[in-house]
Amino acid sequence: MDNCLVKQTLYACEPTSDNVTKLTLLLGYPELVREAEARVALCIRMDEGGGAEVYAFGADKWQAHMMGISMLKLRLKHMFRNSCPSFHYSREDAEQQADGVSLDDLFPIDLV
Repeated sequence: MDNCLVKQTLYACEPTSDNVTKLTLLLGYPELVREAEARVALCIRMDEGGGAEVYAFGADKWQAHMMGISMLKLRLKHMFRNSCPSFHYSREDAEQQADGVSLDDLFPIDLV
């Protein structure tokens, strides 16, 4: 995924080991597929691996974009469903288990 709208790098640290995994979350630009159908590419890369590019769809570009954000969170939760890693914005913080960020902070829920 060469042309992305947003890109976020996180570091996941497993609580039972010192393993730190670099995660790169990518969300592409929404595009119209045909009338009343749009899509957006998304990808989660682990360490320096490529990661599979998948698509989220919606009735328009806005809905496709919002679905893409929701799918990123869901795929990230699914990747770590059997473990409870802490997530961090830097490798140093992950190694020291400092300044963690929760998925709810990264993907805020509706406050209204």
